[in-house]
Amino acid sequence: RYKDGGPRRFGFLSVEPRVHLDLIGLVFLALIGFGFPRPVPYRLYGRRDAQVALMGPLGFFVAALLFGLLARLLLLAGSSMASIAG
Repeated sequence: RYKDGGPRRFGFLSVEPRVHLDLIGLVFLALIGFGFPRPVPYRLYGRRDAQVALMGPLGFFVAALLFGLLARLLLLAGSSMASIAG
């Protein structure tokens, strides 16, 4: 849609996880349990540039929120199941 071929040229259109790994992100993941992928190069200008730049962090924030809610629901379901069983 935005006609930027940078991600394709640098191999980011792959499902291979090693393509997206960042060494510093892996170190952070091992040390504090939170990591990050390699930044994807893109070339856009103006308003579209800001939209694309914000979608990555926003996507990670939404995913963290959803997984946090799921974890909370599973913990609540587990504690209610334990009180029913015993």
